[in-house]
This record gives sequence, C-alpha cells and structure tokens, in this order.
Amino acid sequence: MLQQVKSVPRTGMGLMVIMTSSKEEQGSGPELSPGSEHLRITKGQGLMSEDRPKAKGVCKRPVRVLFVEDNPADLELSLRELKKADLEVCADLVQSPEEFEERLRTTHYDIVLADYNLSGWTGMDALAFLREKGKDIPFILVTGALGEEMAVECVRKGVSDYIRKDRLARLPVAICRALEEKHLRDERKRGEELLAHLAAIVESSDDAIIGKTLDGIILTWNRAAERLYGYSAEEMKGQPISVLMPRERPNELIAILERLRRGEGIAHYETVRCRKDGRRIDVSLTVSPIKDAAGNIIGASAIARDITQRKQAERQLKKALKEKELLLQEIHHRVKNNLQIVSSLLSIQSRRVQDEQALHAFKESQSRIQSIALIHETLCRSEDFSKIDFAEYVRELAHHLLVSYGINSQAIQLEMDLKDVRLGVDTAVPCGLLITELISNSLTHAFPSRRKGKVQVRLHPTENNRFELTISDNGIGFPREVDFRSARSIGLQLVNKLAEQLQATIEIHTNDGTDFKMTFCERIGKGAETMATAQMGGPGGG
Repeated sequence: MLQQVKSVPRTGMGLMVIMTSSKEEQGSGPELSPGSEHLRITKGQGLMSEDRPKAKGVCKRPVRVLFVEDNPADLELSLRELKKADLEVCADLVQSPEEFEERLRTTHYDIVLADYNLSGWTGMDALAFLREKGKDIPFILVTGALGEEMAVECVRKGVSDYIRKDRLARLPVAICRALEEKHLRDERKRGEELLAHLAAIVESSDDAIIGKTLDGIILTWNRAAERLYGYSAEEMKGQPISVLMPRERPNELIAILERLRRGEGIAHYETVRCRKDGRRIDVSLTVSPIKDAAGNIIGASAIARDITQRKQAERQLKKALKEKELLLQEIHHRVKNNLQIVSSLLSIQSRRVQDEQALHAFKESQSRIQSIALIHETLCRSEDFSKIDFAEYVRELAHHLLVSYGINSQAIQLEMDLKDVRLGVDTAVPCGLLITELISNSLTHAFPSRRKGKVQVRLHPTENNRFELTISDNGIGFPREVDFRSARSIGLQLVNKLAEQLQATIEIHTNDGTDFKMTFCERIGKGAETMATAQMGGPGGG
C-alpha cells in the first residue's frame, strides 16, 4: 500500500486522500486512477485487526485536512488512526513551501497537520506563513521527540496541539478538540462582532438609550443620553436613575420599576425629566425588561426621545385655538347683541304703527331677526363653532315663536319629536329662517277664531346620512286654489327663496291640516355636500 501511495504521479500539487465508509467500497483494495492525485481509501482497508478506543466528539461531517509531511510512511500511520476513530476526512498532502502556499490559495481546509522537521523548512515555518496570510486554521504538529520548552514555545506561537508520532492514537481526539475550539472561537468572534454592531447602533442612535438594573441603577449610557441630559457616561454609571426625576414625581419611578419586575414594558410614556443644568425637558419613554437566556428578568432598557419642541408647539397651538374660540365666541355674542338691537328698534317703531297689516309685517321681521340671533346665541354656548345642535335650536326657536305671538299653550299645543342632528352654520341659518316662516304662518293663519289645535315638529336622521324634518298643523289647511310656489305673500316667497338657496325641493299636503315637506343639501366647504331629507308640515294659511 505504501508503494501505491508513492507511485502516484507528482504535479507539484500533492496527494489527495479521501477516506470514506461507503458500504459498496468496503473490502476492496485501494483504487488509483492512472495519472490521478486522488486516492480513495475505504473503511477497514489495510487496518490492524485490534480494536482501538474511538475519539470522543467525532466530527459530524468530512474534515478537510492538509498534511504537511515528507514521509509517506508517517502519513499512512496518521490515516490509519483517523480511520480507527471513524473520523471521515478528505486529505491533501504537500511537501514543499510552494505546494503549501498554492494549496492554501486554492482550497479551504478545516485543519493543518504538519511535521516539525521537513526537508529545507519546518512546520513552524508553515504556521508562520499561515498566520501571515491571516488564516485562522487549527494547526497541529505531528512530530517525533519534541522537548518540553520547544513544545511550550510552539503552543505560544499558535500551535493548537502537538502529537508525538509514537502516540498517534491521540490524533483523532486532538483534531476534534482543535476543531471544536475553532468553532467556539468563531462563535465568540461572531458574538463579539454582533455586540460591537449593536453597540455601534446604540452609540449612533439619536435617542437616549440607558441600561439599568431592576433597582434603577444605571449601567450603560450612550452619547445621545449625554446630549439629552447633559451628564457624561462617567458621571452617570452606577448612579440611580432617580437623579433625572423631578422631585414632585416620587411615585413614578416606583411604579415603573414595579412593572418591570412583573415583566411588563412601557411604550411611549410622556413625562418630564431634569437635565444637569436644572432645565426640565419633555421626553417620551419606552422602558422594556431585559431577560437572560433562561427567561429571567435581569435588568431594563430605557429609550428616551426629546419631545420638548413638540410639546411646546402643542401648548402654543392649544393657546391659539383657545384664543380663536374666545374670538369666535365674542363675534357670535356681538352679532347676537346687534341683532337684538335691530329687533328692539323694530319693536319700538311698531308701537307707533296703527295699521294691522304693517304691524304684522313688523312682527314677522322681528321673528326672522330673532331666529338668526338665536343661532348665534346657541353657538356662544357651544364648544364646537362649526356645527350647531339643530334639535336644541329648533326646540328653543319654536317656544320663542309661541311667546312672541302670544299663543296660549293650552289653546295651541306644541309637540316635538327631535333627534340629535348637527348642521353647519351656513345651512342652519337659512333652514332656521325657513322654519320660522312656516311655524309663524301656522300660528297666524291655521287657527282662526281662537280655534284650538296643535303644531308638530319632527326631526329624525334616516339612512344614507339623511335627515327628516316635519312641521305640521291640524288647522284649517292651506287653500287648495293657491300654489305656494307662486304665492304673492312675502313669507312664502321667502320660503321658496330659502329652499332654492338650500338646493331643496318642497312638497305640500293639505289633508287634515297642512304638511310641508322639504329635501335639502348641506354644503360643507367648497363643492362638498351632505344630503339630508326634511319633511316640513306647513301652516294652514297664506
């Protein structure tokens, strides 16, 4: 078998030995293709019959080995020991520095096994070249007698292990141990790189990131924390986090730490903290428990973001909105007062009027003005100046008209069924005027000769964001021969104009009294419309 190994043609690239445990190849002799450098040796081939202890922690995959050896007999002995230990290897053999350099350039190896004394160079020369190229490959010396001092020196220079050639039974174990140590080294390096990457992320973050114990003692403090709070990392490490807490918030830290001990986090909690210079800042905190591999809570991380400018902007905006609300409230109040003055002037002027028709015209004008003033009065009491509670408004308007016309509530009853409806001012004003005209017409014409009856007002939302408003009476009814759309009375002309302004359609029914029905659109902004339906039961006269 040694003769077969020696007879392999040399091309300067060494000998490859593939050791396998394939069942098809068991019992067959070494197979060597003419002109090939690759020798496949199967399990059991050319081995000694006695049983040897197997290497503990045998590698799970084929190990790619580079042998640096100028004695083929020693190579054969090493391969036998690896076979006995069921260690599957794929091996290359080199003898010169040039072959060694070429193999390392073209092939990746898991481990290098080198003799100490070689022809014209040493195994330590091979190790030096390996390290010079920056290759972290386990390196085991397989040599003859090596003094203790020399062995220590070799290990100091980076040799993973050394095996004496008269004790090759240790070789499989040494290989597995060296590969395991390399694996642990790689894992540790990856872990260190990951930690360094995470540390770089923490340090480059614009948010303050602080690590602390479950008792609130600061462990880590990044650069953003230095910028935010004004303290350096040296000043804060080992200090309690309470250094940053305002004195009037002693219970806040206790509550946070208690939640952390229960494994609960806190997200986007807005609070106040103190800087080193004494200035207070608004911060948004996200505090999370930190757990070890076993799931035990061992500390906490706090991420703080400066929201001082945002909070200042919010406070300024709230102040501006409050000032705007006060201004709008004052405007509505003054408009209402001015309309009341106009109404009072009409009332004073009407005292000098003797003609009943003229006096009635004065009273109708007063009612119209007061219906508008009532809208502004309602808005003065509202928290929303863009919408008016129209149900409340209609209720007050109807009662005001009864009082204005001196109607005895025992004679004419006012029945209302009003649901929650909110309308914009641009819609509420013409709609309020229209309701004023129709209720006034009912009170004036529907019940002659002190006739008793009732006026009904109904306001209901329906499907598709619509509303129904009904005003009806059970009086003498609207004259059938009169077309309300072409009526000459100012009141009905105003009703038609207001309906046109609201883009509304009106229907009238005169069975058992009079009903007016109207469908209208509420315009919101420019071009946007909300459709609504209103049934308006009308008055009984012209």
